[in-house]
Formats: sequence, structure tokens, C-alpha cells
Amino acid sequence: MQKPLTQLNLAELAELQLAIPPWGFWDDIKNCQNAAKLKEARDSLLHELAIIGHISEEMSRTASSQQVRCLAVRR
Repeated sequence: MQKPLTQLNLAELAELQLAIPPWGFWDDIKNCQNAAKLKEARDSLLHELAIIGHISEEMSRTASSQQVRCLAVRR
């Protein structure tokens, strides 16, 4: 993510979660591949977090509206 963990926003934290099991998107995240698939999985995770009450619906919508991190970082 190219910044300290404490500086990641909710969308970035959700993307980071996708890198570990059960999601298993490590290679896609590392190589910035399949951005549409990553966004879909990230948004699904955020929606699930809102449903179970870990985050608000507003937080979920705001984070889901953000671009996938690797597309926003100059490589």
C-alpha cells in the first residue's frame, strides 16, 4: 500500500484483508491485476461488515466509492 498501516483508510484496509485467506487475492493485489474483481470483492466485504454492524452503511458506501488502491498509486 506504500504507507504505514496506521494511515490506511477503510477501503485500503478492506483491500488488504482480501490478500489473506479466505479471500486469497494476494497475487492480484501485489501485481495490481483484475482491478474490477478486487473492487467487487472489496465492496462485498464492506457490505458484509455493514450488515453485521462492524461499520455503518455510510462508511461502507463511502469506502466502496473509492478507487482500488493500486490504480490510484503511481507505479
